[in-house]
Amino acid sequence: MKSKQHDTKPASDGVAPHGSAAPRGAASAACDNALWRAMFESSNDAILLLDDQLKISNVNKAAEERLGKPASALIGKASHDVLHKLTLEAADALLASAVKSKTAQQAEMRIEKGSAWLLLTADPILDSSKRLSGIVCRLSDITPRKKMEMELREAEQRYRMLFEQAADPMMLVDAETGVVVEFSEIAHMTLGYDRAEFVGRKISELEAPPSAEEADRLKERLLSEGLTSYDTRYRAGDGSLRDVRVSSRSVTLNGRNYVQSIWRDVTEQKRAEESMQALSLVDDLTGLYNRRGFLTLAEQQFKIAARMRKKMYLIFLDVDGMKRVNDNMGHREGNLLLVEAASAIRQAFRNSDIAARIGGDEFVVLVLEAERLWPAMLRSRLESKIAAKNAGGRNPSLSLSVGVVAFNPEDPAGLEEMLHQADHAMYEEKRAKREASH
Repeated sequence: MKSKQHDTKPASDGVAPHGSAAPRGAASAACDNALWRAMFESSNDAILLLDDQLKISNVNKAAEERLGKPASALIGKASHDVLHKLTLEAADALLASAVKSKTAQQAEMRIEKGSAWLLLTADPILDSSKRLSGIVCRLSDITPRKKMEMELREAEQRYRMLFEQAADPMMLVDAETGVVVEFSEIAHMTLGYDRAEFVGRKISELEAPPSAEEADRLKERLLSEGLTSYDTRYRAGDGSLRDVRVSSRSVTLNGRNYVQSIWRDVTEQKRAEESMQALSLVDDLTGLYNRRGFLTLAEQQFKIAARMRKKMYLIFLDVDGMKRVNDNMGHREGNLLLVEAASAIRQAFRNSDIAARIGGDEFVVLVLEAERLWPAMLRSRLESKIAAKNAGGRNPSLSLSVGVVAFNPEDPAGLEEMLHQADHAMYEEKRAKREASH
C-alpha cells in the first residue's frame, strides 16, 4: 500500500491525559467517568480504546461511522486488523512508539486509494504503577486542512515558477522590515549579486532614491494605491549605479505583507537620452533654451552687438529657497516651482530676447535691442509677473534673486565675463535678502 506519512511525534492534545493512571487500571474502565464518557461519545473524532494487547475494548459512535462497522463487530479485534485502510506499517509503528515511550504520539496518514487525510493519535493510559494498561487511539479528519495546505503549496510553486521565469528581474521585499526575501535569477545576473550576498539585507542597501522624502512618498503611494511605478538607481555588485524603472505592488503571502517589484535596467537608455539632450538646444523641463542653446545663440548676438554698437542687458536669475523646497516638499514640487519661474520669465521678456535655464535653479536672459530699456523697468516687469504667480497664495511662493549687467558696445566684454559679473550681482542680492530676513 502506498500512502503518505509524516514522522511520528509526541501529541500535544491527547483525548485522555497521557502518563496518568486510568480508573481501576483498565482501559475500558476509563469510560466509567461520566464526564469523560460524554466527551467520548460526543466527539467528532473516531476514538478507539485499546487494551494493553492493542485490542479494541471500546469505540465511540464516530468510530463506528468512520470504520463502517458497529461496535459489536469491532470490540475484541486487534488494531492491526481494524486500521487496515491506513498504512499498516505507519499505524503499527506509531502504536509501538507510544507503547515504548509511554507518551502520546501522532502522525498524519492518508487513507489508501482516497483523498482523505487522518491524524492518528495514540495516547497511552498508565495505571497507578505507571504500567501501560491501554491506549486511547483517535482518528481526526484533517482533509480540509491538508487540502488547503496543498493548494497553498501549489500556489506558491506556481508563483515561484513565474517569479523565476519572468523575463524582467523581480524581487520580494518584506513590507514591514524592508528586508529582501527573494531575488530572481535574472536579477542576480543583472546586478551581479549571488543570492546569499543579498537576500536578508535591507532594500535601502541596494536602492538610491532621489531623496528620503521621495522614498517615503513612494511608500505611501504604494500602500494607498497598491501599485506604483518610478525610476530609481540600484547599486550593482561591482559598486556601479544602474538606472532602473521599477513597477511595485503590494502582495500578501501567508498573512504577511510584501512588496513585489519588477524592474528593468534602463542605464543605456538613460545614457542615450542624456546624449540626445546634450545635443538639443532646449531644456526639457521648462521649454526655455538650455545652456548649450543659450551659449550658441548668445555668442552670435554678442558679435552682432559689438559690430552694430547695440545695447544689451544680461540678466542672471536664481530661484530663492530651492534647496529647502526640494528637501521639505520633494523634487516634484521643486520642478513645479522651476516651471513657474520659467513661465514668469517668459511672460516678462520679449520673444526676441534669449531666455534659458542654464543650471538646476539658474536662469539667464539676454535682452536684445535694449536702447529704450533700463534695469528698473526690466525688474518691475519681472516682479509683476512673479506677484501674479503668488496671488493665489501659492505654496511654496515664487521668489527670484536677480543680477543685471549692461553690455557696453564701446568697451565690449565677452559672454563669459558678463555671465560672471551678472552671477556676482545676483549673489549679492541673494545675500542681502538673507541678511534682511535675520
